[in-house]
Amino acid sequence: MQTEPQSLALPYPYLLAYDIQSTPNHCGQKIYHLDLSTFKQSTQLPCELPETLHDEELSLTEPAIDHYARKVPEDDNTSWARAARAPASVIAWHEGNIPTPGQMWLATYAVFTLNPLLKTVRLSMDGPSAEHVIEELSAIGLVVVHQGQTDQLEKASGEQGLTETLCLVSQSGFWQGAGSPFGPRAPWAPHGLFERHSGKRTMALPPPVVDYTFTTLFPTTQVHAQHPLRPRKPVPGSTIYSRYVPHLREHFSMIALDHQNEEHLSLFHKWQNNARVSRFWNESGSIEKHRQYLRRTHEDRHLISVLGKFDDSFFAYFEIYWAKEDQLGAYYSAGDFDRGRHFLVGEEQFRGPHRATVWEAALTHYMFLDEPRTMLVVGEPNIANSSALKYDVATGYNVEKHIDFPHKRAAFISCSRTRFFQLCPFSWDEKVATANIYDRIVRL
Repeated sequence: MQTEPQSLALPYPYLLAYDIQSTPNHCGQKIYHLDLSTFKQSTQLPCELPETLHDEELSLTEPAIDHYARKVPEDDNTSWARAARAPASVIAWHEGNIPTPGQMWLATYAVFTLNPLLKTVRLSMDGPSAEHVIEELSAIGLVVVHQGQTDQLEKASGEQGLTETLCLVSQSGFWQGAGSPFGPRAPWAPHGLFERHSGKRTMALPPPVVDYTFTTLFPTTQVHAQHPLRPRKPVPGSTIYSRYVPHLREHFSMIALDHQNEEHLSLFHKWQNNARVSRFWNESGSIEKHRQYLRRTHEDRHLISVLGKFDDSFFAYFEIYWAKEDQLGAYYSAGDFDRGRHFLVGEEQFRGPHRATVWEAALTHYMFLDEPRTMLVVGEPNIANSSALKYDVATGYNVEKHIDFPHKRAAFISCSRTRFFQLCPFSWDEKVATANIYDRIVRL
């Protein structure tokens, strides 16, 4: 029985899909190349690519341990030695067909789609002008070049005078947007702003300068904080995050909620009156109550309201906030760019670990991509919400302590940028996602 090829797809606003075709070489190792996909390919894509990203003549091998990995001494843990021990993938091309940085980015995307648990892969270039290709990829940050010292090379190979430059690509760098062909902003988090006259999406806005202001909400809320001025919120209705999920063969995306959109209001109203949701949110009520709630969140500069969807189906509501001027900021030493989140899943058919780990990882991913100075993402789920805490831990969060708000007892959780991108929790791992770890993490 012939199996369908693995697929990947570009994020919004491009959405172009590719099949990763494989054939074995004479040694039985798989050779991959990318073709345009016929699976779920839209006849009218939202936006044209700035350049062609796939080349059917470009091939890459399945990452494997090669002779360098086997010869490096175990007691050598320098950066070059770690690169030498990494699984290697050979990327090959022909004369007159030198790959562009964008094509190499897509090839790297394919490598990590096929091997989501590999943290690093050594790329071996096989083609004319390989040194030029390496220089380009190093300049845009897609690869890190490691040059071995003479004594290391002699120990590893037994040959005097041997020199070797190793190119290492990491999942951590890739998922933070290294080498993106779509501009300086990571492709999974389009800015959510449009150039109003041209209609083109603005991908390359500089980060806002650090200038400070005060937020005081006493006596109604425990907030009195000096914090950076926050950037303009995304345009209501715009896509702020998009990523293709291979194990679901669906796109997950996040849309900035439009409080004047009746469909958005209706979904929020329905979900808040769900008994399961109301147990933890305590926001059940009339549609007018919910209209005013969303109007207030729209006017609140420290918070963004978001709808989550798989393909064309909305299923969840998220709130993303700046922690320093939130009530949570009174319970720990908040950094200037720390962010937090609240969430609810309103549609029953989209519950379950195989989806929850996707959207929770994506929500955290967005917060780290949207502001590169964000070093910590935090949360305060109700201590009784064991399902939420289980998925929090599965996607990289730690329970730091318990905190008592006037309305609930919460687990204060946090995930650092370093930890999140070391884990890169973007693949489906049933053992991790369904582990019975609730008792261990909340009984401090």
